Amino acid sequence: MNRRLQLVPIVGTGAAAAMIFNILPVFVGRAAETFGLSDSAAGWMATTYLAGFGVSSVSATLWLHRFGRKALAYALFLSAAVLLAAGATVESHAVVWGLLFVVGLVLGGLYTMSFMLAGEYPDATRAVGVKLGGEVVLGAMLLSLTTTLVYPAFGFAGILATLAIVLIAVSPCARFVHTGTGQLEAASTEKSGMAVPTRARFMLGALLLFTVAQAAVWSFVERAGARAEFDGSATGAVLSVAVLFGGAGSFAAGALSDRLGKSIPLIGVVLLYLAAMVLLFLG
Repeated sequence: MNRRLQLVPIVGTGAAAAMIFNILPVFVGRAAETFGLSDSAAGWMATTYLAGFGVSSVSATLWLHRFGRKALAYALFLSAAVLLAAGATVESHAVVWGLLFVVGLVLGGLYTMSFMLAGEYPDATRAVGVKLGGEVVLGAMLLSLTTTLVYPAFGFAGILATLAIVLIAVSPCARFVHTGTGQLEAASTEKSGMAVPTRARFMLGALLLFTVAQAAVWSFVERAGARAEFDGSATGAVLSVAVLFGGAGSFAAGALSDRLGKSIPLIGVVLLYLAAMVLLFLG
């Protein structure tokens, strides 16, 4: 497989798996409006999805290598699509709640697969940057589409149906998933592969804290805007632009690769992020 084709499943699986998280502010807000949920209840709906996603992502390294990659990718794509389509046909928020947990389990496995494939790419740093960029481009498109067209015309069921259609549309990228045994897959089958260096444990712990904090802010940005009586369409537009900036950062990381090392770019983006949080607090 040439290198360009190898990027297709990396970007496709990552973008499809991350799309609900990338539209989570609008997703939570529209669910609250549709089912008459309080902000707290809507937040628990998001938490339920993220819990399923997290459990699956963490455990996926223990079971992903036990199945054929290509067949598993198709199964994950299509099962998530079926579950979301089923959610679009029911009116009980409790049922949708349960379905979202299972969808999180499915998409968490797909997301881990995307990282496994990226790690086996000849230039892993560049592959991860392109993968994350593809994810947020799709997220920005869906944010704009669901806010301006889908929800006004078809309601929350339309959002779930749209996500199901996207999964089916992107699923053909699974045919480009290579079936060879890569270094990460081989390592996961050995007991020594489970050993994680102390430095990596600290880095993963820091990444976990960052992700939890990011999810807490991102999930409720739309609800905060609604409480402040901001225009819903304007909020959706701003979020779409914000996601696009995230894509620009991801593509920039992919383009830079290791040219500036690891420390300089990391310190730079941490300082930018801290400045952004200060501005958000003051605003």
